[in-house]
Amino acid sequence: MGNNPNLRARPDMPSFASSALRLLRQVLGTPSRTQGAYAGTPTALDGNTAIAVTEAGLGEGAGLGASFPSDTAALAWRAEQQRLGVNMMGEALVGCMAEGPRGALAAAIGLSLAGTRASAFLSGPDLASAQDLLATAAGRHLPLVVHLGNRALAGSAAAVGSGHEASHLSADSGCFMLFAANVQEAVDFALIARRVAEQALIPGLVVMDGEQTALAIQEVRLPPGELVKKYLGAPADEIQPPTPAQKLLFGEQRRRVPRWHDPDRPVLLGGMQPAASWGLGKAADHVFVGGHLDEILDDAFKQFAQHTGRDHQAVSAFRMDDAQLVLVAQGAVIETAEAVADQVRAAHKIEVGVLGVLSLRPFPGRRIAALLRSKKRVCVLERLDTPLAGDPPLLRELRAALDRARENARFGADTHPGYPAMDGMHSPRLLSVAYGLGGLPLTGADLVGLCTGADSIKGSRIYLGVAFSQKFSAYPKRQVLLDRLHREYPEIAGLGLESTPNLPDLEDYCRQWECIEGGCSLHRENERAGPEGSRHGPIAEYQDARLRQNPRPSWSSLTRALPIVPPGPKRDRILFPRMLSTGREPHARATAT
Repeated sequence: MGNNPNLRARPDMPSFASSALRLLRQVLGTPSRTQGAYAGTPTALDGNTAIAVTEAGLGEGAGLGASFPSDTAALAWRAEQQRLGVNMMGEALVGCMAEGPRGALAAAIGLSLAGTRASAFLSGPDLASAQDLLATAAGRHLPLVVHLGNRALAGSAAAVGSGHEASHLSADSGCFMLFAANVQEAVDFALIARRVAEQALIPGLVVMDGEQTALAIQEVRLPPGELVKKYLGAPADEIQPPTPAQKLLFGEQRRRVPRWHDPDRPVLLGGMQPAASWGLGKAADHVFVGGHLDEILDDAFKQFAQHTGRDHQAVSAFRMDDAQLVLVAQGAVIETAEAVADQVRAAHKIEVGVLGVLSLRPFPGRRIAALLRSKKRVCVLERLDTPLAGDPPLLRELRAALDRARENARFGADTHPGYPAMDGMHSPRLLSVAYGLGGLPLTGADLVGLCTGADSIKGSRIYLGVAFSQKFSAYPKRQVLLDRLHREYPEIAGLGLESTPNLPDLEDYCRQWECIEGGCSLHRENERAGPEGSRHGPIAEYQDARLRQNPRPSWSSLTRALPIVPPGPKRDRILFPRMLSTGREPHARATAT
């Protein structure tokens, strides 16, 4: 396909930008903060468009048919396919439109079985309905990458906000999982996951929060063609098997993306097996395939840092050296928690650190246990609730890691190799913190209240931003109901934590673009634009105002409430992301959450 004269040669990644995007790039001329030789081209995109453009550059095919919020990723991928037709290596792009998300994932699995570098874009409910297909992809060792846009699963009603239920539901499917905190990490993890999947022959999930990342416009550096060729290579390349088990299976050479469906070498795949054979295969997967995943993932992180200058790890540690209170988080909340940690240290003299879990599978339990040793209190933030379970899933993982460290202290370091020895005196107290349920807005004030009041919380679980403690109402009938609730359920007084009105709130901390009379303007409230003393530069400047900072905002940038301009005669069409020909109305905000 690469020699087909009817296909146009695809330029490097910068050509993905349309004329409107190039105009925006001139307006938002942002200085480089990355020193790698292949750092990429800086631009501003929402997460869905960024990963679609990236996959269209490095991949060959995609299964399309997702629901909100991942539907725009599929539209952006189709736009690139129609506009260019080929990826960065000159191979034709194949898009399989399905009637629904299960069909999209099944199409991606079929492409991968045939030796095509394939991907799929799914939302949380989409992935929850296709768990059997995900387990099939893992069982057949397909180097498939699935991009998941988090959306809460339906409960008492359908929800459109972010939720991590589907992510943790997929944790035991046999796929490895990388959790992006911002758009740049989502793009970087797309390449890292692709390399790991093709080395380990294990499918990967790249997860990002819905309105906070997938629909939020942020600064991002798209990978150039040279990086794709050096870091990933072509799917048809012959490579040396990276593990002894693969050498036994394939010999001294194998195709980078194996063709399990090959008419020249027919084999039986997916046939019914007796229990004895199936059980042996399942146990062998754990030893001969999954046993090498940690090493392959660490090498992928290291190689990516050498090429781009962006260093990723399975765990991010922010101000953890002297921290006594630790916030453990996943996803976009990591950035907000880091900004809150700076503020609480400065204003309240509380040693707060942030531990971000970026790899859910394989779970980095050894490093987490080492980082949490001798800490006083650990608050585990999770964007979901498990009403009938003792602990939510991330907290269960932490408890298991700490229990292994305590067993090492009791029975010896050989009990769980790699884990530290931790006795009871050095074990932290754990607190489950549910936040953002169904997309409930997260406020910086709630996190400040959590940090300042953590020592006084007596229970083991708390709901952030939920007012269980309301006791008084101006309406008599409502007051009767409140009195009855508190009489029948006295324990609810300590379940919720809501910010006080005088603390700043993150809900309205956004920037909004508007096209007025042929020009672009970014609305702001005052002249105090930009973070003072931040360890990272701003994403961009435009008339003393800034769009969302990457990789994290500072507290000063979070505490400036900017007005949202209502629709009116002067307000034209929003700039993003219609300029990318995705055909979808843009998300009006680039939030700081």
